[in-house]
Amino acid sequence: MSPPIDTQLCSLAAVVLYGLALGLFARRINHESFQLAMPEWIGLGLGMLMHLAAVGTAIDQPIGIDLELINALNVMLLVMTVFVGVICTRLPVSILLLALLPLNIAALIWRLLSAPDTATFKPLDTLSLPHVIVSMVAGSILLLAFLQALLLRLVERHLKARTHTSWLRHVPALESMESLLFAAIWTGLALFAIGILTGFLYLDDMFAQRLVHHTILLSAAAVSYGVLLIGRYRFGWRGATANRWVLGATTLLVLGYFGSKFVLEVLLGSAA
Repeated sequence: MSPPIDTQLCSLAAVVLYGLALGLFARRINHESFQLAMPEWIGLGLGMLMHLAAVGTAIDQPIGIDLELINALNVMLLVMTVFVGVICTRLPVSILLLALLPLNIAALIWRLLSAPDTATFKPLDTLSLPHVIVSMVAGSILLLAFLQALLLRLVERHLKARTHTSWLRHVPALESMESLLFAAIWTGLALFAIGILTGFLYLDDMFAQRLVHHTILLSAAAVSYGVLLIGRYRFGWRGATANRWVLGATTLLVLGYFGSKFVLEVLLGSAA
């Protein structure tokens, strides 16, 4: 029987590898190149493998699946990083890694510094696992759309100000970025709606389960994304208007998922 994988060791290895990939990529950007070269791909790929090993061993506990706040955050960031890595093979969106890799490193360091109490966490009901997986993938895609919206807004501001910034030559055209943004929102919202609807199958009493705020905020986020898509294709919303709706919907999404988990697991959990 093989020895169990050490979560802390894998987390530390992922931090080092992500940091190496980030440092090499930042250095390449200073030389006006936004393409990932082999050293960055190696660091990124091995970092994701170590991150996957760390997350896998952290959530797989003897008494059940642990997808509480810190583990859920690491899972979603890993999914986002994998998506960007795949997209980078087709489109020049590697600049998103400048935001994602530091977030991954911060989440892994939190994982390293925390001392999870595996004896007291509430294990995930395996029957609700499909709902949770769909919801987390949907949330990851919508959070990626938010990063894409920020990048799009940054590019638009530089173009309007007519600033001669060299990195603008290495990002896709505005039309391509907008198409990618709304494709991500369509995909994420479709999965998000499935996640919300299937969630009601496992909802017995939202007050007793303390899921009122979670349900209301996530439903409001879904409605906001829906209004954005209607406004986009019915009234031609784009630019600052579309970005404001993306920001508002993403805020509701983050509050509904991570905010409610923080309140229930950290604030109320420590008070209990």
